[in-house]
Amino acid sequence: MTIDAVGDNKATRMLTMKEASATDATALAQQMDLIEIEQKDNSKLMKAILAVTLGVSLLVGCADSINITQNMAAKKTVIPESTTVYIALPRDGSYGNTNYSGSGKTVASIIRAAFLKHLVDVDVGRDYQSYKQALASSASQPVDLLVYPSILHWEDRATEWSGIPDKASIKIVIYSLSDESVISSVTIDGTSGLATFGGDHPQDLLPEPVGTYVDSLF
Repeated sequence: MTIDAVGDNKATRMLTMKEASATDATALAQQMDLIEIEQKDNSKLMKAILAVTLGVSLLVGCADSINITQNMAAKKTVIPESTTVYIALPRDGSYGNTNYSGSGKTVASIIRAAFLKHLVDVDVGRDYQSYKQALASSASQPVDLLVYPSILHWEDRATEWSGIPDKASIKIVIYSLSDESVISSVTIDGTSGLATFGGDHPQDLLPEPVGTYVDSLF
């Protein structure tokens, strides 16, 4: 082999090595790009998962918990539109040493609003009365039904910063004054969600379940 041929072979090998190095560098750069793209995609995926998780947590935190318990099976009776109803004023609710003044009137007003969707003559007592007192008051009037509510639990909390929910629990017993029999008895329990953003109170838990219950009587 001549010296020129040897030189040509060396030059060819050097060119081939440079091309190989360039190819390896290109391949490495492409792999790095793919890794970067994959990392970005994973980051987007994690952000999406986190957003969904937070969204679900927020929805769960916002949701109120309501439970309606029938204490007895409601009698199958049709209440005509001419029925007159007297709603006794319950004693104000309390929690510990805290008395929630006016909560009794609030509960009576919520119940009255529910009955007024179906009836015309619905009256509410002015002061708290025991069952016997309410029965005597309604008996002295042309009343068909006595609605006797009681506040079992009333807890108004600053939920938005304390993390403690508002709670309300009431019992409603309906009597037919023709024979003083119980037509229906129900307990309604409500607990607020944790994400209230302020301004919510125990009474805000009651209109919907009370309305649902009263609707079921007609």
